[in-house]
Amino acid sequence: MNGRTWAKLGIWQHVDPGQYNAPDPAGLMSTSHGLSSILTRATGVGKPATKRQGSATVTEIDAKVPGALMAGIVPSADPNSLFDAAFTLDGSGHLVRMVLTGTFYPNADDVTYTFAFSGYGSKATVHAP
Repeated sequence: MNGRTWAKLGIWQHVDPGQYNAPDPAGLMSTSHGLSSILTRATGVGKPATKRQGSATVTEIDAKVPGALMAGIVPSADPNSLFDAAFTLDGSGHLVRMVLTGTFYPNADDVTYTFAFSGYGSKATVHAP
């Protein structure tokens, strides 16, 4: 909020995400270097597959994401790796899920991050804790 990042470390306090080698959460939604930039810069995009997910029909697409792009989102990501990506679109073509897997942390096994998206067109108000 207003360029400040809050974390609950016993009590709520302002933190510098870089101190923890973490991204600024607000940056995740940046159109130029956040999660949405992955959609336009993914490579090796596979053939879309339509399937049922409960009562809904969704489209799933697999792709690869260059490590340099991931390192811009998660600073500790290996910029020389390729990351696996899986995108799920709803019947309206909205991205509802993004799954990213790869070397996010040095000397560690691959990690998978899953992001869920909803509320397209709605506005959010953010309040300090």
